[in-house]
Amino acid sequence: MDTKRIREIFDTLPSKRQQVLLRVLAGESKAKIACDICDGSTDAVQQNLRQLYRCFEIQDERERKLPGLIALFAKSMPELIGVGNSQGINESQPSVYDDETWVGGEEPKIANPSTSVDQSTVQRLEGGRAIRQDNFVALYKGVGIDDSEVQVDNNLLPQTKAIPEFSQYDSFWVGGEEGREKLVKQLSDRLRGSCRLLLILGLTGIGKTALAERLAVELQDWLQEDWKNRWRIANFDKGKATDFVSVAKNWLYEWYGEGSPEDNKPERLFDKLVKHLRENQVLVLIDSLENLLKENQEGGWGDFVDEWWEKLFLTVLSAESCQSRLIITSQDRPVNLVDFRYKNFWHQQILYGLDESEQVALFKTTGLDISPELANRLLLLRIGKAYKGHPLVLRVISGEIKNEPFNGNVQAYWNDICDKIKDVEKALAEAEQGKVLGEKDEWELHKLTREVRYQVNKKRLQIVFDRLEKQVKDAYILLCAASVYRAPVQEEGWLMQLVNLVKRLEAQECSEVRKDKALEELCNRYLLEESVNHNNKRVLGQHNLVRSVALEHYKKLVQTLKHEVKSL
Repeated sequence: MDTKRIREIFDTLPSKRQQVLLRVLAGESKAKIACDICDGSTDAVQQNLRQLYRCFEIQDERERKLPGLIALFAKSMPELIGVGNSQGINESQPSVYDDETWVGGEEPKIANPSTSVDQSTVQRLEGGRAIRQDNFVALYKGVGIDDSEVQVDNNLLPQTKAIPEFSQYDSFWVGGEEGREKLVKQLSDRLRGSCRLLLILGLTGIGKTALAERLAVELQDWLQEDWKNRWRIANFDKGKATDFVSVAKNWLYEWYGEGSPEDNKPERLFDKLVKHLRENQVLVLIDSLENLLKENQEGGWGDFVDEWWEKLFLTVLSAESCQSRLIITSQDRPVNLVDFRYKNFWHQQILYGLDESEQVALFKTTGLDISPELANRLLLLRIGKAYKGHPLVLRVISGEIKNEPFNGNVQAYWNDICDKIKDVEKALAEAEQGKVLGEKDEWELHKLTREVRYQVNKKRLQIVFDRLEKQVKDAYILLCAASVYRAPVQEEGWLMQLVNLVKRLEAQECSEVRKDKALEELCNRYLLEESVNHNNKRVLGQHNLVRSVALEHYKKLVQTLKHEVKSL
């Protein structure tokens, strides 16, 4: 690998991985790096190192690659040696990290046995303790690099091309040639072309934001690597300001500085922002758009709380020309933006779970042993299949297996949770035999473990269900009622369950209008899955994780009815 290619790869590294590399080259310990930039996780540091070895093609059959990585940069980008956090290792700083443990197992591979590298230096490097600059030079000689090629600059830290920190895209991103990486290529090509607005839609936790951020990395050449001026993000997670004025004012301030009071009026902000987006190549990420939406006049959901947002998006689509590109992630389909007058300028992408090869890659990336010959692989794939490759759940599960008390023991983890997975497998197998109704099923995918219950159910799914119940009650009732089906059925089956449950809850018939609106709302929120069966009939089903929650809510509704009947 030549110097030019090494520099290209370095420039495209995610910010966190780049910082890990710089600190490694400065001689910092794993513990300190973990504490400073990886939320205390030494596993995350180790994972970043594995990704770096892969990126820079550091190969050694003994899996001891750290000295090779250091040697590669000493030869190709010597200006980075000793940079790190601008605190290089030198004589006045001989043992700052003496008590900290490094990656472990990393051993210098000496290319020239006649070169003298003190054994204590090797041991200090392996143990994560600081080594002096002259010992760094000796180490480079040991791998065949002349000391004249080694330069240490403790002050230089290139940042102009550094990729920003992302909220979701990280070293655990996976995507095979036929999976999400293929999708990245397809979507980035669209954005390089005529697509001005890309909608990434799907279930909570399915990876929408991570995909959007991965696209930004893919498009950094389009951004001319000017992240400071050509990248903007507005995240509308619950609790964050959603008004147009606040966001526009902040962006324009970053571009042009403080404006006059007159410039802060919505009309002026709008005109100035539109002008900038039309005349400059800016990549904008609007994250969690569902939090900008409200009820429309027809009783559905999809109007904008702040009309200026809708006006901005439609102006970008309808403008004669626009150099900027917008990526929008949402759990809800913003129906007002899907205007077929501008069909050449927008595209929607519905995101589904990871396929089997991507699941394998994810488990491997998180450090689990998933060799083909081991039973671990089959057990993990059974879990992945039950969750239909839901990436958030699988990452939570992988973390649980890696940490105490399991410490990577997949079999022990399986023994702890297998009954809940087997219940799902049994029900699905019976559905294939024709036993489609499963009103009494007790699925617990959403509360498989304490961590899944908190990270997935409480922080994600319950919010989705509570929002649906509050915003469009009939759609909530339909979702709960249809959970009695173990497998996809035709639309009539879903609506029949809605009619029956409404009659029990309200003692009245459910009108055709209510049925249509409820079904449309679930379609727009991706809480049902549409497919075609073996008889070429369109059928509706639920993601296993959604059904698990919906069953629980359905039982609560039925239980409430029973209590009300008893109280009469």
